[in-house]
Amino acid sequence: MNKSSHTPSDSRPERQADEAALKAAAAPPDSPRRKSPVSRAKRLEILFERLFFSTRWFVAPIYVGLIGALVIVVGKFLQMLIHLLFGCWSQSFDEVSVQVLDLIDLALLANLVLIVMFAGYENYVSRLDLREHTDFPRWMGHVTFSDIKIKLMASIVAMSAIHLLSDFVRVDELSNRVLAWSLGIHMAFVVSAVLMALMERLAECPGSNAQAQEITALEAVEEGWIAPERAEPRRREGHREESWRQEGWREGEGR
Repeated sequence: MNKSSHTPSDSRPERQADEAALKAAAAPPDSPRRKSPVSRAKRLEILFERLFFSTRWFVAPIYVGLIGALVIVVGKFLQMLIHLLFGCWSQSFDEVSVQVLDLIDLALLANLVLIVMFAGYENYVSRLDLREHTDFPRWMGHVTFSDIKIKLMASIVAMSAIHLLSDFVRVDELSNRVLAWSLGIHMAFVVSAVLMALMERLAECPGSNAQAQEITALEAVEEGWIAPERAEPRRREGHREESWRQEGWREGEGR
């Protein structure tokens, strides 16, 4: 009677294979790796960045409140306009001129509120998804923080000039001291506006800020002002944002 026997050398590979199979079966499937401190720190950093980024919505009620301020300005404008319509026949030319200048002053103030409301919301809160609207103005959505400062100072200078003009219309009713103060304050506003515009002009010189030029080029492509293949050479030349828009409009007209 012949019995089949296995030598130890023949059974050793089989035992090793069985042990490997048992270890594989005992191990939990797809056991997650232990997270390193670096990955945890990165997750914490992303969490804080998202939290900081979400705080921009705290500013949104301010721009909503500007709608109420705009309604007040419009109401005051209508009140002054009605008063002018019913009283202009019994008033002198100088009195009518002063009231008309006051109406222009309110119109400039309303325009300033609109600029701050739209530009501030888009620059600091969220982008306006209304660019496909037929009545969407070209300036809306393209006003930077520097543009807001320049337009703010220009509006202040214009309103100061209107007040100064109304004072000179009533020059017989005012003292020289009041007129001197009005002129001095107006000149202070003018000098401040010129210096601010000069600083912004120097800051926007070509080659002074390569990162700003890179962002401007990317924004030009995203907004559809210029084709992507034409953006890189113009970015190296230091085109400003207004140049991107004009180039995009020319390409749009050409198509």
